[in-house]
Amino acid sequence: WMAAGARIGMALGAAMIGPTAAAAAASLVPPGRRAVALSIVFGGITVSSVAGIPLSSFLAQQLGWREAWVAVGGAVLLCAPAVWWTVPPGNRGARGSALALLGVLASRSQGLTVGAVATQFAGGFILYGLIAVWLVEQAGLPRDWVPAVLFGYGLTGVLANMASGPVSARLGVERTITLGMFVTSMGCVAMWATPRPLWAGRAALVCMGAAWLMIMAPIQARLVRLAGERAPLALAFNSSALYVGMAIGSAVGGALYELEGAGALPLYAALGVLAALGVFSVGRIGEPVDAAEGAGRGGRRGGRVR
Repeated sequence: WMAAGARIGMALGAAMIGPTAAAAAASLVPPGRRAVALSIVFGGITVSSVAGIPLSSFLAQQLGWREAWVAVGGAVLLCAPAVWWTVPPGNRGARGSALALLGVLASRSQGLTVGAVATQFAGGFILYGLIAVWLVEQAGLPRDWVPAVLFGYGLTGVLANMASGPVSARLGVERTITLGMFVTSMGCVAMWATPRPLWAGRAALVCMGAAWLMIMAPIQARLVRLAGERAPLALAFNSSALYVGMAIGSAVGGALYELEGAGALPLYAALGVLAALGVFSVGRIGEPVDAAEGAGRGGRRGGRVR
């Protein structure tokens, strides 16, 4: 029970850090640089997933799980003073009142952007929740190679996230999101159509993963721009939507695997991601073109977005 309680406390702390870090990063740079700043924040999260999981597993195997947890806690304690000394004080963001929360959801643009994130991750996790099973059963990957392939997938995601800032600056935030969702869905279709030879399935997985992770910083940049002072609340909703989507997608993927096996999972994932693209597109209806693309080009001709 103590370990379970400690794990819940860790999850609560992590849930508070993500939106706050994103909002702080966005507030420290001009509007035209927000996508780049948010890509750096999300890049740190991605790197921690790619490097932290195998590192913590190694520590647990060599020293024990207690020592691994102590190492994680010690790293956090070292980071806290650095944040205190380097992040400028005084930016408190919006107060988290019930009306402020409802205001975020009541905005069509903000609400449907958050809904698109939930739908995107629900669709993606139909496949990703069972990706190791798909790699072995459909792509013919030897089981011993699964960790290395997933590490490569994560590394590709890190590189894609690093590229999302410059891509958003060139194409615009909304176009980058649309392109990322479309390529993600097509990557899933390719995985369904050509799981073998092995290189084809792995190549499709890499394309899907890169496009999937490339949209996260632009999504956050869009929410920061739309929400204004309520940006921390919008980012908190975004984080919640992400985890809700993971939970729903994993559950649906498990049920579909029981019914149809691993072969159909990429196709259902593609349909889910295309649904997310539809939700996102509906949220953009009525937005002036200059407002939709201005965040990625320095906000040259600001427009009004509901």
